[in-house]
Amino acid sequence: MSEFTRKKKYSPEVAGHYMQKAVVTISPKDPLRLAAEKMAAQRISCVVVTKNDCPLRLISERTIVRCLAEKLDFDTPIYKVPRGPFLMVGPHDRVTVILKRMRRLHVRRAIVVHKKKLAGIVTQTTLLEAYQRILHKVSVKSDKLATQAEHDELTWLYNRHYLKEAFRHEISRVQRYGGLLALVMFDLDHFKQVNDKYGHPVGDVVLRTAGHVMQKAARGADIVARYGGEEFAVLMPAAGTRAARLFAERVRQRLKDRTFQHAEVKFNVTISAGVCKWSRELNTMSKMIAAADKALYRAKNAGRNRVRVAK
Repeated sequence: MSEFTRKKKYSPEVAGHYMQKAVVTISPKDPLRLAAEKMAAQRISCVVVTKNDCPLRLISERTIVRCLAEKLDFDTPIYKVPRGPFLMVGPHDRVTVILKRMRRLHVRRAIVVHKKKLAGIVTQTTLLEAYQRILHKVSVKSDKLATQAEHDELTWLYNRHYLKEAFRHEISRVQRYGGLLALVMFDLDHFKQVNDKYGHPVGDVVLRTAGHVMQKAARGADIVARYGGEEFAVLMPAAGTRAARLFAERVRQRLKDRTFQHAEVKFNVTISAGVCKWSRELNTMSKMIAAADKALYRAKNAGRNRVRVAK
């Protein structure tokens, strides 16, 4: 038995990562009987035919069975045994490419060759298992990237891009099937003063807390998003003005009752909100946002820490 040690690490996407380091070899001048005896004695399914450490072919159990069926003399030298299909690959060949070649040739093993020398063997079973792990890893990574693309990094609420996509979907739904749709725009009062007085890390805590309060107060179907800076937007399917206003008041009250602390100083923050609902006049995303914003500015001008509904 000749053992080949991998001198470098291979990535999980290539053959070198999965090749068997211990390979049983025989000479092309050895009789077929020796190949069968080695496989039986060591309970292995194949041996590699080599000359000067260069692989020439592979003798497998299938080869032995075929020779038995053809009543070939087992004292026949290996080089005279009819060749079946076999596959040689490089250690840097990708798993997916090798599997395709295996399927095309109808083989279950491949000889791994590095610089024309035998490096190891890979089996179809091992590569299929590796392929499943690769697919899972890609799927998890894709899901993670998709989630990151849809969420705000600081608050982990939905971001503005996702809100726009959801808005288009909900506007299309109510235009086609009818029903209710409301929007609440929130803005933290005097948030710049929080950053200036206590620092941006404390301001980040306030933003995350405000987002958490909104999520806890929202329904499962509501889409809570950070619209930008200290502004938040909540899209509420199947909700009218009354339900949206009650929700906004609930958020306003809960946030007002929260106490924040920086060093020895305790402080409170308030939030203002503007509410609107979908109608024949407010029938697009831009019109609804503009109406909710206008109501929000009325709340600000009226003294902040209050909710106003679009007229």
